[in-house]
Order: sequence, then C-alpha cells, then structure tokens
Amino acid sequence: MDLDHDIYVANDGPPLRPNEPPNGTDETVNPSLIFGAPLPLKDGPQLPPSPHDPSLGPFTEPAGEPMIETDPPSESDDSSDEAADVATSNYRQRAMVVINAPKPKSETLPYSSSRSGLVYDVRMRFHTEPLDAMLSEDDIHPEDPRRIMEIFNELAEAGLVETPSHQVADPDFSLWRINARPATEEEVCLVHTRDHYSRVRAYQNYSQEILNEMAADMDSVYLHPATYSCASLSAGGAIEAARAVVAGHVRNAVAVIRPPGHHAEHDAPGGFCFFNNVSVAARVCQQDFPDKCRKILILDWDVHHGNGVQRAFYNDPNVLYISIHVHMNGTFYPSNNYGDHTHCGEGPGEGKNVNIPWSAQGMGDGDYMYAFQQIVMPIAQEFDPDLVIVASGFDAADGDRLGKCFVTPPCYAHMTHMLMSLASGKTVVCLEGGYNLQSIARSAVAVTRTLMGEPPDRLGDEIEPSPLGLSTVELVKRYQSRYWKCMYPKQHSGAIANALHARRIHDIVRQADATDFWNEYRMTELFILRDKISKSFEKQVLATHNFAEERPLLVIFHEPPETTALTDPRSKKISLHNIFVTDVTKTYVEWAVKNGFGVIDVNIPEHITDPNGLPEYADADPDEARGLLTRELATYLWENYISLGENTHKFFMGVGAAYGGILDLLGENDDCSKETDHTFAFIAENSLQSIKKLTDDYIGDWYYNNSHIYVANNHAAWDPTRQRKLRKKYGYVIRSPHSDLSNMLEEHRDVVTDTMLQSTEEWREEQAAAAKLRAAEEAQNPIKRHHASNSAAYSHNSSMRGYDSNGTGGPTSAAGSNVATADGTANGGSRRNIRHTSLPAPAADPRSTPTIRSPSGHTHPRGPPLGNFTITPTRRAGSGSVSPGKRARGE
Repeated sequence: MDLDHDIYVANDGPPLRPNEPPNGTDETVNPSLIFGAPLPLKDGPQLPPSPHDPSLGPFTEPAGEPMIETDPPSESDDSSDEAADVATSNYRQRAMVVINAPKPKSETLPYSSSRSGLVYDVRMRFHTEPLDAMLSEDDIHPEDPRRIMEIFNELAEAGLVETPSHQVADPDFSLWRINARPATEEEVCLVHTRDHYSRVRAYQNYSQEILNEMAADMDSVYLHPATYSCASLSAGGAIEAARAVVAGHVRNAVAVIRPPGHHAEHDAPGGFCFFNNVSVAARVCQQDFPDKCRKILILDWDVHHGNGVQRAFYNDPNVLYISIHVHMNGTFYPSNNYGDHTHCGEGPGEGKNVNIPWSAQGMGDGDYMYAFQQIVMPIAQEFDPDLVIVASGFDAADGDRLGKCFVTPPCYAHMTHMLMSLASGKTVVCLEGGYNLQSIARSAVAVTRTLMGEPPDRLGDEIEPSPLGLSTVELVKRYQSRYWKCMYPKQHSGAIANALHARRIHDIVRQADATDFWNEYRMTELFILRDKISKSFEKQVLATHNFAEERPLLVIFHEPPETTALTDPRSKKISLHNIFVTDVTKTYVEWAVKNGFGVIDVNIPEHITDPNGLPEYADADPDEARGLLTRELATYLWENYISLGENTHKFFMGVGAAYGGILDLLGENDDCSKETDHTFAFIAENSLQSIKKLTDDYIGDWYYNNSHIYVANNHAAWDPTRQRKLRKKYGYVIRSPHSDLSNMLEEHRDVVTDTMLQSTEEWREEQAAAAKLRAAEEAQNPIKRHHASNSAAYSHNSSMRGYDSNGTGGPTSAAGSNVATADGTANGGSRRNIRHTSLPAPAADPRSTPTIRSPSGHTHPRGPPLGNFTITPTRRAGSGSVSPGKRARGE
C-alpha cells in the first residue's frame, strides 16, 4: 500500500484509511463517486477521502458540497483585464473547506504555538502522460505524477505528517491537514478568461487520441481526460492553503500540488501548466479578505520564469512579483525577453515586477543567497506585504536535469526562513516545477521543517556568488533603484549626461594609452577601414614605426586594462582618484621595444560605444560578438600589414577572450601558421579553445609544440571530474598558480620573454655583429662618424616635433594623430600634405603596392596608409618577399 493512499484526514478526527467509516459510522465512501457526488459523511463538511481506484468518471462541480457564505467583493477589488466579464455580482457562494485546526497552545505566543498546514490529495496524480506517447519505459515525461508522491512520502518518513503507517509521537508537532477541493469557475476566471476555462474543462469529454492531437499544437503540455479535474484540485488546493493562512487557522502552509501553474497564461496553457495556481489563490485572498490581505508578495524561485504570474499582475500595484530564474538572454524556456530585468510592470503596477535573470545555468547557493540578501529581502521589506506566496519550483535544485543548477536543500531552507520574517509570518509555499524526484523531496522537506519552526541547516563552504551572479544582481539593483529607496546605486539620467557630452572612461583610457605609447615607444595608430564609426575604434591598434622591418614582431591581442573602483560608502559615487588601472601587457611592450622587436598592440574593447546611444549602464558585449570582431580584425591586420612585412620572426600573444581571434587566424590562413614562431595565451574566465584546420590534420601537433597556454588555477579545465584528457589541439596547456589575468601575466613574463629570446638568438647575434662592424667603420672614419651623429640628432628632433625624415609633414599631437590614411587624411580628421619616405620607383608589379582589405572582403588599391613610415623598403619587382627563409609571393 502506498503511503499517499492513506492521507485523507478529517477536520476533527484522526487520519482515515480509505473505506474506513469516519467518526465510527458504518457508512463508507464509494471511490466511483469521488468526482461530483454528495458525500455520505454525517459530521461536518469534508471532502471525500482519496481513492484507491484510479478509474475516473466525468467530472462536474460538486452539487452537494456544503456552502459557506462569503461577502461579495467590493467594486474596487482588482481583477485581470481578461476576466473583466466576471462581475462582482456573480461572485457567488462557493464551497469551501472548513478547517477546525486546534487553537494555539499559548496565548502569549500564538504564532509559534500554532500548527503548520499541508495540502495534498492523491487525485492530482491522475493527470498522466499517455502510454502511447512514451518512446520507452525510461522515456517518462518530466512532469511525473510521482513528484508529489515522493514529497509526501519523504514528509512522512521525516515524521512531519501522520499516516496509518507512520505515527507521530506528538500530533501537536505535525502538519495539520488541509483538504483540497476543486476551484470554481468564478475563482479561476479571476485570472483566466472564460474561454480558457471552458476549453480546459472540455478535455474530459475527448478521447485520448483526440487529446494527443490537441496537445501536439500546444506549448509543452500533455493532455489526459483527468487533466481538468487535477488542474482544478491543484488550484483549489492553493486557494485553501492561502485562505487558511490568512484566516489564521494555521501559521503557514505548504501545498504539494500538481499540475504546476506559473506558466499558464490568462488564455492558454503552457509549460506543463493549465490554471495559474498561485495567481488564482492570490486573487481569491484579495477578494475574500480585503482588509487582511491587501498587499501580496509572490516570490518565484522556479528555474523558469513565471510568465503567467507576471502577466496576471503586471499592472497591479498591490501584488509584488519577484522571480529568480535562468534567462540566458531569452533562450531558456519560456524563450522570450519577457523575463529580463527591464520588465518592471506598467501603469499603476510599474516597479512591482522584479526579474533576476541569470545569464547561464549552473548557479548555486552563493548566487541565490546573494540575490536574496541584496534584492529580494530589501525590496520585500520596503513593500511590506500582508501575505507571502512562494511559487516553489525545485528545478534549480542540485541534480535536476532541466535546470542544471546547484541549489541545495539548506539554501531553500534559508530563503524560506528569510521570507518568514515578512507579513507576520503568513507564508504559503506552493509546489511548481522540479523533476528530480530525490532533489525535490529533500528540498521540500527542508522547506517544510523551516516552516514548522526548525532552524535551517548550515550552508556549505562554497557560498561565494559567481561572477555571473554578481553581475546579474548588480544589474538588477541598478535598474530597480529608480523604483525602490533601498536599491543602490541609483540610476542617473542618461539624457542629462548625453546633453553634457559625457564620455565613457574606457575610451578615455585608451586615448591615454596611445599618448603614453607615442611618448615612450613612438607607437602610432594603424589605419583600419571600418563600416561603423565609434569612439571605441579609435587608437585600438598601435604599432611601432619599425614593425614591418627585418626584425622580430610581437603582436598582442588583449582586453582593456583591469580597473578597480572604490565607491563612496555614503553616496555610492566613484571619484576619479579612487579608480585604479592595471595594465600588465604594457610591460611586455616595453620589453619588446628594448630588445629591438617590432610591436603591434591590439586592444579589443568589451563594449562598442554607440555614437547615438545614451551614456547609461551597458553590459559587456557577448563573447560571440567580441570573438567575431577579434577574428575579423586579426585577418585584416594579417592581410594588410603583417604578411607584407619583412619580419624575421612572428609571435602572437592573446589575453582573455581576445586570444580566440588568433586561433581562428592560425587555423584559416595557411601562411600564418607557417610564418608564426610561437603563440602565447592567458585564460582566466573564458573557455579553453582548440585549433582547427580542415586542410591540415597535424595542426594540433604544430600548435602543441609552438604554444604556451596559461590557464587560471580555478579554471574548469582542471576540474577533477572532467573525463576527457586535454588533447594537443588545445596547445601546450600550463596551470597557473593564479586566478586573475594581471597576476598571471606578471607571474609568467620571464618564461614568455625567455622563449622569444631563444627563438631569436640567431637574429640577435647578427645584429650584434652588425653593430660592431658599424662601430669599427665609424672609428676609422671620423668625418663619417660626425655626419652619422648629426643625422641621428636631426632625426630624433624631427620625430619629436612630428616631421618625417625629409622634413615634411607638420606638427603632431602626442597621441600621433598625424598618421595619414590612404587618401592623405589624418585620423584626426584634417588633411595634410604628408608624403611617405622617398623610395626608388618599383617596377609595375601589383604586388609591390599593398591593397587595403576591409573586414567585409572588399579591396582598395591605394598607397600604404602608414603615415610617416613605409612597410616595403626592400621589395624587388617581381620577386616577392626577400626576407630569409620565405618563399616568393608568386609561388
């Protein structure tokens, strides 16, 4: 015998077994009469006990159920627009469950000495997936009838509810049973349209074959002839649990009900849901208790957004809906933008809708606790509700196959404990989702024990919020600060800042970097042909004047420098003197210049500033978009600059997400991988990527032998549960002792520089020999030494004033704004007659004149856009490159 077959409890007596006469009478209850027949019970109004017989007949509203008169609602009570046809005058008398719960044991401690309530009815298990829809025995629909049975059995095993097979030592410390009943049409239509109610009610009249065809056109539901009866009981169970709490019969209650409801829209089922249980219960409480229950908080911690609940109260100022869910930029069910942080209500309800949308799965206790402490509880306390209803889906629990998050039972208990501090403890927990039977049972027991007065168990050691959790919470706080006094930092008006010509700091920092690079290393901006104009594109690619000469070249792709801001604890404002910028990649540039390397420094901005947008808070651009930008830019630089140079060695370095563009370049361009000596990468928060090349099966071996891939100490690549071994296609992967990019760059700088020195040892020996030879020649010829000294001094002074080696050009800013584009226009926007260094005219070979190729693939046959330096000083007509060890371009 299943435990849940023995759960029906009379309101004023001990637990009843099926077919056992209540209160000592000889009468029994025929299970065939459970849906709609008058109850043959003598003592007081009760609903029939749960049946053993699973066969169901047509369901009609109980004609003989006891009626309890209620006052009709006032004209000012709110109801949904879609249910406007439900006039208050039609709010007829309804059958309600009378609860004869024992009075509190202590008059001085009425709340703590009261009982907690439980709603559970086995009849809700009759809504099942058709057998012919299962592909195999293991292919069971996630919304399984065993969900509520497992929870009830776990409650009985824990000694929290009395059953014939599980006696409780002291009934005063067990759950008080609240009988479920079907919700009436008037109750359901406080949220749903009458057409929707009629359609769901009609399911009982169709064959299973027709129901299967109907379900195929619906949104993630299955249908059964018992669907309407179970959905009505589920909504009615939520109603009775909420009414019992508001009326003071029990201090709080948990409703173990199904099918769930928070996805059900006012006019359509969806996401396993038919009637919106918590919404209907909230509306009924507003109608029945207008003085006691004016403001209601609905907290939804189901892993999916409760789109139906949000829509039901979107313009209601008296219902605050807060949802914590996985959103994934609108790609996670219900797969729209309705659950993002910008949907805050409308009309009188603006500000009464709070979405906390996780951008990824895998969130844990730290993220949920941080969201509760930073957003949920401060806003809820400011709202000060009269009743708290929890849409308690347990599909964010550790082990759930749909949610794929890691919330533990103690975390659910702690969240419940915090909510119990609101509304004088009047809390109702209604089951929604959750599809791992063990996870939902353990989580439900943890929540129930907390409702009954037990302190929550301790959380584990890993309660630090993840970076994604931190960013989501801060995003929501900033957006909600316009509606709630407790939310900081306050969102400032972007329109005002735009009128004052505000600029983003990351654009200013890069401009400052360009100035420093010019002053210290004479690095100037390379012209990049772009289709879009943005401040974020300026000064992003800087190069030394000798980057194309016969010398080693280091190309660095990196993210913007790391910033640390200390906020004012009172105003939350940030002063410029409390912002610190850390850019360790500069030390690599300094080293390369001192050792005679050419350098190209490429900054990949985290956000592309919209020239027409308001200066408001903006998220970083998605990694996919930034990866595409890096790939296009790397290809552009290779085709228009790097491949045309005479470098003896080429080294690539990628920092953060920017290194993905280097991998794409090496995998797609045959010449690039042949001419690259070594690659370096530093990875902290980004995923580890592999190199791919369709035309080379051994590219993985080459990449492994010619790379150093430094990966953060806490990266997922080092997870001991990882089954697959890191293969050569990921490169030579090295575990760093640090977890942040700045410390990683500092830690491994010596190894990186030594590797480049070893690779260029022959070139450095040749340079040393050539330097000795020049010194010897100058020592033998004093006149030549004098002319060389004057020439060097003149070149230095001219470059400081911004003139080229011929004395032409004009003064330039420290940032190097005199770099000319292909048509002679400086990047600063003004035209100057800047000409390049005089060279012998080459033969008519098109390969001797570089073409500028845009990211879209178009070529522009213009002169080299390199300002006051050139990239092909030794090119011969028709011979291609003459650098050592390279084949001619014509091959």
